[in-house]
Amino acid sequence: MLVFGHGSQRLDLEGEKVTSVKAIDARGKELPVQKEKKDKGLLLDITGQPAMVTAIVDNGYWSKTIYGWKEAPKRKASRVVEAIRQFFYTRALITWTDAAAVEIRGHNIAIVPLQDPFALRAGDPLQVRVLYHGNPLPDAEMYGGEHHALGKTDKEGILKVPLIPGVNLLSVQHKEKIKDDPDADMLDETATLTFEVKK
Repeated sequence: MLVFGHGSQRLDLEGEKVTSVKAIDARGKELPVQKEKKDKGLLLDITGQPAMVTAIVDNGYWSKTIYGWKEAPKRKASRVVEAIRQFFYTRALITWTDAAAVEIRGHNIAIVPLQDPFALRAGDPLQVRVLYHGNPLPDAEMYGGEHHALGKTDKEGILKVPLIPGVNLLSVQHKEKIKDDPDADMLDETATLTFEVKK
């Protein structure tokens, strides 16, 4: 199930906003995926045994006005404080695959595990690297599942994060100014990495 939200809060995921879903097996082969809207999420029917599932969500234009956030481009909102163009990129690991340790095409920002998290135990540090357009992203703040800060990446884009028992959700956000787009001031992109620690 592909879900969308903040921490434990679940928001309605509009199917048309999911521009890409891919399932990869342990050998790195892409598997067929069927998508079906279910409740607030998207049910994925995958043929075969996936080791990793990735997705891209194009969340469109959002304008922060003096009245709050509105899903609208800057030119269609009033009293705008800031307008953003927003994308989310996610990868969920089910079992380890070497494909998890490389950049994913189309994911402008990514959290790449530099070791197999399933070989570790709760409390162990996992080394990850944040890439932005294929380059290490230094000073990127990483957060855990309920938006608690885990630290910032070093000059090589690397951070060691402590694992917790159960589902681990890591996220990182990057914003930069947009040129030549009258409907947004900033490009807002977020990457997540999810996996379960059973030890």
